[in-house]
Amino acid sequence: MADHTKSTSAQTSDTDVPEQTVYPFLVPKLAQERDANVFVFGLESYPTVVIRAALNSRLHNLTGKMLLNWLSSYCETNRIKPSDMSLEKIKIAPTDLFCYAIVDRDGHPIRHDSEAILEPGLYGIFSKEKKPFLRVVGPREEAVLNEIPAELRQRALERSGGRCEFTGTLDKVQACWVFPPSAAYNIYLDDPIPYHKYQVLANVTIVASQLVEAFLTNKFSVDIEDGGRIIIFEKLAPNAPMLPTHLPTLPPLADRRFWRLSFRHTLQHRLPVGHNAAADFEEPEYDGQQWMAELSENPNDLRDKKWATPFGQEIIRIYRTRQENGGQIWMPMKSLELS
Repeated sequence: MADHTKSTSAQTSDTDVPEQTVYPFLVPKLAQERDANVFVFGLESYPTVVIRAALNSRLHNLTGKMLLNWLSSYCETNRIKPSDMSLEKIKIAPTDLFCYAIVDRDGHPIRHDSEAILEPGLYGIFSKEKKPFLRVVGPREEAVLNEIPAELRQRALERSGGRCEFTGTLDKVQACWVFPPSAAYNIYLDDPIPYHKYQVLANVTIVASQLVEAFLTNKFSVDIEDGGRIIIFEKLAPNAPMLPTHLPTLPPLADRRFWRLSFRHTLQHRLPVGHNAAADFEEPEYDGQQWMAELSENPNDLRDKKWATPFGQEIIRIYRTRQENGGQIWMPMKSLELS
């Protein structure tokens, strides 16, 4: 039987220093802040690719099975099953500023039942038939949190005996929604939303006060389909109580739907980092056409410090890729058989 009492290693690995990796694309700042080293690209506009997820594998023993389950969960309204998809390591190259295309794949699909630990790198989403997966894998818009009625807070405290339902502590606890009712619009889309179905005791949990901010901002969540495993997506504050690897007590089967919705809600916040880094370079000084023209006039003069910046390096990559392909934006694809 698995030991569910030991603490999660991700919370205690403060001495870990992420290695510096040079990627063939501009990494969005949000992905940098999360120390992401696993990037998942959607191929719905094949051969163009967009970032669909970015994760720090140092925080998890991330397997193909786990990641495909998460991708399926966070786009549940699209009815995409883990078995519909596979992953493959890919190579990409810039075709224009903030635009990238797949140029190679390793030919070794990672299936929905793979227990192998994923290596850091770039992955494309393919179908189970090894073709580019042409459906959009991603969430709708983020939702807001809302207040818990006092009567529900009191009943939840009585149910838990005043203890945090993650750590068991009795010291300073608060009631939190498992799944915020206001996020239900992701389920019902344009239909009238029955918020009252989510404003129930089964959708309230008791959390240690020092963990509340982390829980509400999706820094950690519970994968109820994986035995109640607690997944940490961002290192917690040093003074936060130590989390166990799993929920100490699983909720009744009838109540687990709220935890499934909660985990999907977290994935909708934690997997995306933006389709590309365009939003990070909206200031007037980042004029891609002007920079490209300047580089084209003096391709061997890179003394200006701006060419060493991430934006400058991206312009250089695009310029050199075009030179290698006779001035063409699109390049020939290698090893991309679609069957």
